[in-house]
Amino acid sequence: MLQTHPVFPSLLLLLCEKTLSDAEASPKLSERERLRLDGLLNSAEAALTNQGNRTIVERLPSCDVVLCADRPSKLLRQSIESLLDQSDVVPFLHLVDTGTASELFQEFNQRWNVRIYQLPSGTSVLSAVHSLIGDLTSSLIAVQAANGVSDPKRLCKAIRRLESSGAEFFASHCIGSGLPMAAMPDDSYRRVVHPGTLVFRRCSFVDMGGVADVPDDDIEFLYRANREGRGIVISDEALVEILDDDVLAVASACPFYAAAEKGNLLRSFARDFPSVPVACDVVLPFYGHLEYVTESLEALLQQRDCDAVIHLIDDASPQDTSEFLNIWSRHPRIRTYRNLQNIGQFQSFNNICRYFETPFCVVQDADDISLPHRLHRAVQVLHYSGADVYGAKVELFGDETVVRPTMKGLESREKVTRASVRGSFFPIRGRHSYFLENPTAVFRVSTFQALGGFADFGDRLMNRASLDSEFQQRLLHHGVRFAVSREIVLRYRVHQSSATQDQNSGWGTMARTNAGRNLDARQAIFERGGFDPKSFGALGRYQNMTIRLPDG
Repeated sequence: MLQTHPVFPSLLLLLCEKTLSDAEASPKLSERERLRLDGLLNSAEAALTNQGNRTIVERLPSCDVVLCADRPSKLLRQSIESLLDQSDVVPFLHLVDTGTASELFQEFNQRWNVRIYQLPSGTSVLSAVHSLIGDLTSSLIAVQAANGVSDPKRLCKAIRRLESSGAEFFASHCIGSGLPMAAMPDDSYRRVVHPGTLVFRRCSFVDMGGVADVPDDDIEFLYRANREGRGIVISDEALVEILDDDVLAVASACPFYAAAEKGNLLRSFARDFPSVPVACDVVLPFYGHLEYVTESLEALLQQRDCDAVIHLIDDASPQDTSEFLNIWSRHPRIRTYRNLQNIGQFQSFNNICRYFETPFCVVQDADDISLPHRLHRAVQVLHYSGADVYGAKVELFGDETVVRPTMKGLESREKVTRASVRGSFFPIRGRHSYFLENPTAVFRVSTFQALGGFADFGDRLMNRASLDSEFQQRLLHHGVRFAVSREIVLRYRVHQSSATQDQNSGWGTMARTNAGRNLDARQAIFERGGFDPKSFGALGRYQNMTIRLPDG
């Protein structure tokens, strides 16, 4: 029954977890009863995670494909048809005429997934991508050579490789006379792949600032991506055939810039994109540590090129915060609130959702410090990448050691030396992990509401652990688009009272262990596909706990 029933394993798992958790606080179970419950819990977990009983729903990916041509030809028609014949992918074709190619392009004008553009003579295909970035529809971009024919599986194989590796750029060998073998980029300034084999993430293109104004912009683009440490993979398989001679010359002039360090990207060498207006709601719950809160607030008020509304929430701090809240409530961009009970940062965030005044909402932990460009950069990337959720890198400061991350309750919590920088990364197919640095997260409000907000694990301490991971997995399996930046946008304070280091909710505690079990159970449900993401959120569940205070 456990292996086949759609609901009972989940209910049994939750019941066993609650009984064992209650027994920790007030021991009433005999050793035999405890072993019996452990056995039932393990059986329920096995039923939920049994791969043989899952029906995993594969999503059909989509990809924008940009092709530039200056004249009609038989080869051009073959090139276009090879894109329309791609299997297991929905291609959206952007045909760019830089001369008289529209004579041929018009034959495809009635196709629902084909759009035609006119750009100046001599426009390169990557420059065309830069110009059309706001007209693209998907989260992936492929480049097609006008004299190249793509294998029917080219886009499908490229996307699968990007998903399985977490890389940002994909290229392959191609068949054709005079073409060099594809190679990984290195410090030499040369063409290592044919640009007509590139498939890459749209948000990565935006995060880099697009292309540079140089003659060989494809060489410079990949060279700069390599210098920034971006993931690039090259397939040994030839997925494109070039149908006439196409000898690619080696560029002569190498740009003078060194490798990017930490989160200092080389965007200043690119054209970048026109700035768009930025307005967002920032949610800042706090529990004591008013000196940290003050630093966070001051950094938010110093954000550049951004109209930020800051929601400051006292999450039932142990000390009297009336004067503190009264002072800050006088600021025209700050709204103040008080929670009747300590409900944690995630439920506090949920409760403020109804007060949002802009299209974007921002996570701000009370002990962290946002860098001046954080909010402007995040919204720019979301705007031009068409993504729903943004995450970036953090620079750590404070305590030099941290508790080693673990989801198992341990008698002794091991201390290790902390990292100096930590970053978001693209999720990898089949790997269940926390991939987006939640302290840097920016969401579209519409997306946050549609997903039902953060979850509720039913316990105050458990609600400090893994709710961000649960939300990320729910977003991922629902098909939400992520924009991952390699830029440092925040200083992350490491201290003993933080959620991951605290003795009650941090790594190695029973609360985090139990939260991890809940996360695993939900992960099994999400992987089956077809779930209602909003039903797993807790938006509004604790609404009566948060009181809005009068403006100063």
